[in-house]
Amino acid sequence: MPDRIGRAGECCVRQADRPAVELLDEQFPTARWVGQRRGVPLVLLHRFRGTIDWWDPEFLDYLAAEHDVIVFNNVGIGYTTGEPRDSLEGFAEGAIEFIQARSCAGRPARMAAGRHRGPARGPAPPRAGEELEAIKHPVLHANGVHDVMIPAHASYVAVQHLDSATLILYSDAGHAFLFQHGKKFATEGTNFLAA
Repeated sequence: MPDRIGRAGECCVRQADRPAVELLDEQFPTARWVGQRRGVPLVLLHRFRGTIDWWDPEFLDYLAAEHDVIVFNNVGIGYTTGEPRDSLEGFAEGAIEFIQARSCAGRPARMAAGRHRGPARGPAPPRAGEELEAIKHPVLHANGVHDVMIPAHASYVAVQHLDSATLILYSDAGHAFLFQHGKKFATEGTNFLAA
């Protein structure tokens, strides 16, 4: 199991024999690669305005046991340059720019958003449903039943618009289910990616 270094709130993670690597360039000066540089890396996307320091180091450790993991600050977030993106499309474009800028150390990257964030209030609006229906690859969608920001019902409605979706709801969790169930969710995510 990887060793964790640092204090609460820091994302300073290292494998026993390989420290996290800072991937620095002008546009994306802060990113971390956690793992032993094997296989296709898992690039994690954070919420809008979320920085790499918001990732739970223990959760990253769990994921890094099976996959190399890359976390980064999107365009205009944290210490990155540029204007923050104001749409899901813009946010995705920023992630693609990050991946293309470094080709993830010469390897193709697999992008996974550990959770699709649906609308904050009520079921998905019609346009969102149409956008979800356009997704044809498998999707893992997780939430806490007691999430007041993104109600569990919105998660249920969202997966109804997907051809191949797995929904995980944690009955004892709210918005921070990743902190409460980091190891369990990392296992679920690893199993999902292996399928």
